[in-house]
Amino acid sequence: MADDDENAGPKYVYEGDKKDGDATLQHGKGKAIYKNGDVYEGDYEEGKRHGSGVYKWAKHVTDEESGELKLDVDEEGNTVFSSTYTGQYVANLKEGEGVFEYPDGGKYQGNWRHDKRHGDGVYWYPNGDIYSGEWRFGTKHGRGTFIHADSNARLVGTYADGKFVKGKWAMADSTYTGGFKDNKPFGPGEFVFNNGNRQDGNYVQKAPTEGDEDAEAAPLEPQWMGGPVESVSAETYVV
Repeated sequence: MADDDENAGPKYVYEGDKKDGDATLQHGKGKAIYKNGDVYEGDYEEGKRHGSGVYKWAKHVTDEESGELKLDVDEEGNTVFSSTYTGQYVANLKEGEGVFEYPDGGKYQGNWRHDKRHGDGVYWYPNGDIYSGEWRFGTKHGRGTFIHADSNARLVGTYADGKFVKGKWAMADSTYTGGFKDNKPFGPGEFVFNNGNRQDGNYVQKAPTEGDEDAEAAPLEPQWMGGPVESVSAETYVV
């Protein structure tokens, strides 16, 4: 599986512009083909990837006879790539706007800083889930929306260090607003139902029953302790 650190690759064969007065320094438009099969094509400045470019990570497979890793090629002998980054670079690092297509089928489109997802961006997960919002050095952090593919439920609010901490949990029949802990509702909150009713209450994590070994081993699921259900919609009388 490819990783994000293209700087760790071996030396490459370069074709393209060189700096005036120094034929060994890449400068301008060029293409680099690494010994491991990776390919970069785009802008260079003073020997480093700088500006717009495309970096492709070569896919490797295990040789059935020798058991060693080898470069994966198609029927025509062309290199098969497992992931691709298309976007901006600054001094060899992904910086600015860019799109990364990952080996597992995931995709990120948005801002980068120091080789990490940073700023506003959208991540499409392989299972169809989507996160759109703010990032900080590779993790979800700030305002954002997470859409669950199977249920279409949405978490809209604030993330901190990759976890949802407060906001709205919009489901098919209701919306919960309150705090969260470890990506699960926790503490005081409110449910508003599609029929116009509302209910205040608390999500609590009940301790396992003493002597129940299975319960102690399982993660604690928060339970809703709701108060009276109130109607917030005006009544209509038919005469």
